[in-house]
Amino acid sequence: MSELKRILVTATMSAGKSTLVNAFIGQQIMMAQNESCTSLPWVITEDPESSKPYGRHNRMRITFKQNIAAVLHELTNETVPIFTPMYRTEVDVIWQLIDTPGVNSSTDMEHKRLAESYVREMDYDVLLYVVNGGHLGTQDDEMHLRFIQQVVPSKKIIFVMNKVDQFRKGHDSIQDSVVTLKNRLHEFGFIDPIVQPVSARAGYLFKRELQQSELSEEEIDELEWYKRKFAREGFDLSENKASMSSTLLDQCGLHALEKLIKRKEVCK
Repeated sequence: MSELKRILVTATMSAGKSTLVNAFIGQQIMMAQNESCTSLPWVITEDPESSKPYGRHNRMRITFKQNIAAVLHELTNETVPIFTPMYRTEVDVIWQLIDTPGVNSSTDMEHKRLAESYVREMDYDVLLYVVNGGHLGTQDDEMHLRFIQQVVPSKKIIFVMNKVDQFRKGHDSIQDSVVTLKNRLHEFGFIDPIVQPVSARAGYLFKRELQQSELSEEEIDELEWYKRKFAREGFDLSENKASMSSTLLDQCGLHALEKLIKRKEVCK
């Protein structure tokens, strides 16, 4: 697998962007939080031959003796290329994830300008626009969507409606929310927008369980709750709900999202 598929991830604050990046990888590389701590993008390249994450600086390989997410969180003035194995359900070419800063237009216009410059100037094959499924239609999202529509071809974009695990039966509908988001995207000028609902947190925890990674008691309880919730009607996002082989990766939408990314062409 020598070909590289570059996937840029963008979002406004609190959409769960970094959690989604961690879910793709299957371990915590990026610090998941609601406050943006850096104005730099992080480039994370898949290395199937490696057993653990590492960095590179001036052609030297950097190993991490402590939690990598905590180390990267402290680097506010420089970025280090990261290489890591990725636990993926759809393996085609090498993935390179580009985690850009979260946009909060109302409080930090300079941060917004920098984030937009990365979207405009960096090379990528797929752009994932992550939205918080429980808070559609925020002012920051509307501003960022208008920018994205102007500078990124629609065929490159997948809209990820994240945090559907927070939906409540009888109060929220995943299917209705997808329709609402698609209608809004049409109004912004996006052509045939692709929207995939997902729970990045559920997928992240389940991948860690599949790899037999140690989970805290709280994470174990959380994971069991996700398994029950996404097995219910109205929450199960499996493409074939009658299949006995469906797992939480299917039910939470992460597998379907990885398949959508796999179908996107690599730009030559």
